[in-house]
Order: sequence, then C-alpha cells, then structure tokens
Amino acid sequence: MNPTLLWVSASGGHVPMEPLQIIFEYWNPIPYILPILGAILIISIGISDIFEKIEQRVFVRINNFVADAAVSVGEWLFRVFELGGMVGVINEGVPSVFTSLYHRVKKVQTGVLSYNILYVMILLLLLMLVLMLRGA
Repeated sequence: MNPTLLWVSASGGHVPMEPLQIIFEYWNPIPYILPILGAILIISIGISDIFEKIEQRVFVRINNFVADAAVSVGEWLFRVFELGGMVGVINEGVPSVFTSLYHRVKKVQTGVLSYNILYVMILLLLLMLVLMLRGA
C-alpha cells in the first residue's frame, strides 16, 4: 500500500487517489479562498488605515454626539436646579422674605422704647388670650 495514496469511497467503491486530486475533485476551494484573499487584500492595503477611517467616521462622531449631549443636559440641569432652585429659592427667596418682614416691622416701630414695649405686651396678651380660648 502506497502511503501517499488515500482511499476514497465514491459511489460504493474504494478508489486510490492522490491528496491534491481529492482536494480539487471533492472539495470546492472557492468559498474558503475568498476570505483568505480578502484578508490578504486588507493587510496589503493597511489594516490600520481601514480602522482609522472607521474610527474617524463612526466612533469619533458617536463620541462627539455623546459629549455634546452630556454638556447640553448638564447646562439644562444647572439652569433648572442650581439657578432656578438653589439660587432662586435659597439665595434670593429667603432673603427677600425676611427683607419684606423687616420693612413691615420697621413701619410699626416708632423708635420710642415705651411704645415698642407696649406693642410687645399687647401681642403677648393677645397670644395668651388666643391660647386660653383655644384650650391649649
């Protein structure tokens, strides 16, 4: 038996064939050769150039879009919560309430100590009266 020959069962019989003869008669190499040729073509063109073009056209655009979206959402959140909420309510709203209370109390005050003490005593008597009538 010749070691270079292979025995192939074709249509019920064993026929001795050379290995290359088996490849070209029983195996279609085209579907296997095309990806290899494609890989060789990609390598010869320069795989780094292809990846660089993909990166510039796809990933850089996605990166820029995500960065711009994050910045615009951050600016909106800053306007709504920081300037509208924190600055508007705490830094502007609370002081304006106390300023208006101060101006109202300032109109009642006369500058004479005896009148101011009289006002305080009248308010305390009214408070005690309300508490006694309410049952507290």
